[in-house]
Amino acid sequence: PKLKGFNLKDIENFHNIYSTLQPLEKTYLNHYIAFTAREQSLAKTGEHGINKSNGHAAMWLENESEKKERFALLSGLTITDNHSDQEDAYLVLSRNPDDNNLVNFRTGDIGVLYPTDQGMQRPVLSNQIFKCSITNLTSDAVVIRLRNKQYNQSLFKTEKRWNIEQDSLDSSFNTMFKSMFTWASAPLEFRQLILGQRIPQFKEMPDKISFGSEVTAHQAVLLNLMLATKDYFLLWGPPGTGKTSIMLKNLVLYLHDHTKETILLLAYTNRAVDEICDAVLSIHPDFRHKFLRLGSRIGTGENYSEHLLDQVIKEVTSRQEIIQLLAERRIYISTVSSIINRVDLFHLKNFDTVIIDEASQILEPMLLGLLSRFRRFMLIGDHKQLPAVVTQPGYDSKIKNEILLETGFTDTRTSLFERLFMQISKNNWLNAIGILGQQGRMHRDLMSFPNQYFYEGKLELLPGHKRLTATGFFEKSTLETEHLAYHRTIYINTPEDEDINWKTNIFEANASVEIIEKLIALYKLNDKMIRSDSIGIITPYRAQIALIRQCMDRLPQDITNNITVDTVERYQGGARDIIILSFCVNRYSQLATLISPSAEGIDRKLNVALTRAREHIILIGNRDLLSQNEVYAKLLDEYVSI
Repeated sequence: PKLKGFNLKDIENFHNIYSTLQPLEKTYLNHYIAFTAREQSLAKTGEHGINKSNGHAAMWLENESEKKERFALLSGLTITDNHSDQEDAYLVLSRNPDDNNLVNFRTGDIGVLYPTDQGMQRPVLSNQIFKCSITNLTSDAVVIRLRNKQYNQSLFKTEKRWNIEQDSLDSSFNTMFKSMFTWASAPLEFRQLILGQRIPQFKEMPDKISFGSEVTAHQAVLLNLMLATKDYFLLWGPPGTGKTSIMLKNLVLYLHDHTKETILLLAYTNRAVDEICDAVLSIHPDFRHKFLRLGSRIGTGENYSEHLLDQVIKEVTSRQEIIQLLAERRIYISTVSSIINRVDLFHLKNFDTVIIDEASQILEPMLLGLLSRFRRFMLIGDHKQLPAVVTQPGYDSKIKNEILLETGFTDTRTSLFERLFMQISKNNWLNAIGILGQQGRMHRDLMSFPNQYFYEGKLELLPGHKRLTATGFFEKSTLETEHLAYHRTIYINTPEDEDINWKTNIFEANASVEIIEKLIALYKLNDKMIRSDSIGIITPYRAQIALIRQCMDRLPQDITNNITVDTVERYQGGARDIIILSFCVNRYSQLATLISPSAEGIDRKLNVALTRAREHIILIGNRDLLSQNEVYAKLLDEYVSI
């Protein structure tokens, strides 16, 4: 067909850029565009079959009971407070007390609200829907902000029952397509750098930079290397090694006080961005006026919302004042998704250095275009922990092209952090990698297994921390609790659950609660308070989470309110004094979904679970089934059976 106007201009622009790319660059671009297109398709239609998902199409393909089985439906809601006719349009809805409190929703999630009638199988197809965002979620109520002010109030006044389902947007995929084209449009030197075809350069530093007493000698060496890079640097930091609290904090302090650079600090999740804000604020009280946070109020912690750009500019009265404000602030903090959608900021502000935390969780196409806007970039992560979430199976994402394989590409699911790490190691460009080996989270006994099987013996205890080598976390115990108090790594063997729902195990749920009851007694005996970071339970299935919570009903509510029961994916980045791990394996086939192997064969899910605890870990599961896997068999053999 004949094209004209903007369509013709866009096609000509793409052709002009694409035709100048070298064969390797074209092959790279083609593979990652195909990868992103497959992800977009699966997000819409899913993949049919056992244990498969219907994607966004589940909204009309599945009935209410099927959605509840996936914990993907907030049902039977009633409106208690209606402000949908205001500029800041929001609704408060009370939750059905008979409904399961466990749902796969978080504050900040986008959703679809619609009225429903009892007995209607697919009410979403028969009613008007309202796009919204969840701003608060408790066991009793949910608060949502509607996308638009609602002038017609008839539905809100006549309908009694409402449902909320998760929504999805194409924007993240469109962003990745744009990001890849931005990379293709970038200078040749940058494209070669990203592909691993050019060695990262370092400048000669006149003097070795000194840091405060909180920085160890090894950390100081790595900080000097990071500050000397002209192109990029990768910092690999296992859990508890001070990636954010020490390294990122001291980088920001030096760059702010000793250079004129403008810095952008990024992370994948809002929780990690909150931690970055906390690290910057810990430098000095004056730093509260030296940075701006980008993003929405919904996803920002209460302690940091005053630093949001949208909040700060409320006091500004002219465009010139905004430009002046942006010029004065040299530290900007954001999630990757928020900054990618603020292209206007790059027209007003020139950035020098970007530091990205949680980089091993971010897909390569998401970062390509963004990184081209900076003079240099620093990626902080741990590719031995959980990777980015990808829907398509490995046989689709695995790279088979000989040109890419020879260059060091293996799988399009691999993060840019991990891929560059492997290329740098292969090419022996070791100046561009820093490894933090001294950790201050896990007690010596807990560190032993992850260090041997996941971290190649590179982990060491952070010097000067007596807690890491202490004899016991609990000084006093009774005859009933002495095994739990004395041994830091414990395994409890449980039977298989032959119930038709293989995603639950009542024996493990009861054992988890019995352990908590003993822990409550130990905490009380030792005059310790059970706080929100004291005890956590990790289990792979939401159905098992619901069962454990149901069994916890016999415990005091003030205790259960402080105990988080969740999947390992939700626990990544968090820590507790004591972790209880319910494997919930009732058949051999479940081992395949329980294990998340990396290209190196590292079980990343198990690694994350075992590195969440500071003082004690209790494993619960069936030995015969778990021992079918070599790593799990070794793990159970190393732990004390009670």
